[in-house]
Amino acid sequence: IGVAAFAAATRRRGERVAPASNVRADDTERFDALAEAARRMASALDQREIAGIALDHALAMTHSRHGAYIEVDELGLTAAATTGDVFSLRSLTGGLLSRVADTGQVARRVAHDEPAITSLPAALIAAPVIGGGKVIGILFLVRADSTPFSDDDEAAIARLTPIVASALAAASRHDTATTLSRTDALTGLANRRTLDEDLADVRAFASPGRCNAIAMIDVDHFKLFNDREGHAAGDEALRAVARAIASAVRPGDRVYRYGGEEFAMLLDDIDPLEAELVAERAREIVEATRVAGSEQQPGGALTVSIGVVLVNGAEPHPSMLLADRALYEAKSAGRNRVVLIDATNATH
Repeated sequence: IGVAAFAAATRRRGERVAPASNVRADDTERFDALAEAARRMASALDQREIAGIALDHALAMTHSRHGAYIEVDELGLTAAATTGDVFSLRSLTGGLLSRVADTGQVARRVAHDEPAITSLPAALIAAPVIGGGKVIGILFLVRADSTPFSDDDEAAIARLTPIVASALAAASRHDTATTLSRTDALTGLANRRTLDEDLADVRAFASPGRCNAIAMIDVDHFKLFNDREGHAAGDEALRAVARAIASAVRPGDRVYRYGGEEFAMLLDDIDPLEAELVAERAREIVEATRVAGSEQQPGGALTVSIGVVLVNGAEPHPSMLLADRALYEAKSAGRNRVVLIDATNATH
């Protein structure tokens, strides 16, 4: 059952329960808590936020003070959310958590030794969150006074974990859709929409000698290549160019497919000379890249022209116009070169 559907169903059920019902007060309280947990998780799209909500409700439903939500993946166990000060987050493996991750079964005990807990003895319960047929998380609750967790506690957590799994799956689908909407399908680079958003967020630099750089890149004679070699070869050439450009930039710099055979780079907080060097390095790496048919291109290689504009700020429209102008000058001057326009004084 989906998170939203569960929340709606629990609201309807609550409306049908009369005050004279024979349902135990604790059961009614826990059912209401599940409904509230489902409602909160349905409105959250961040997986860490969902983990925190799940932990809050697990603690409340079992009247516990200490707990953790543990993410489980191929890299191991990671604490995504914690409450209380009894955990040794560097020692999550080798005890109850590893057993639950391996078996996919709820486990509870009063422990006198447990690597993940610093205050012992303590009562523990760990319940797996199952997604896609495997353990993706663990709700881990601790009572430092060693009061054992009951069958009712275990049943309450067992009812919560499928709701957590459903909420995490919805958040994952949202993350995937967001990533796809910001990514070029052919090259895997960020797309033009992402460039527009990133330009709006670039901050201005007032310190002398630092600036932002925007580079527009165009594959030289690409129509000639595409017509001669075919669209499949053209697509592979664009992927190769994308990899070459991405390999030339600094960590933190951003590379985009702007559209067609055009690419862009956004270089934040950079020295003007270094900006030109990054662009020149990208040009050289592309020229050295070999793809089928590139030797038939003018000059015997696949090449790019690059226009770079240096700005203190990054107002999207004028900055992109200047980068386009620099690119036009590079192509007019014979292609396979870098032209730089320093507009830092004009953008104070």
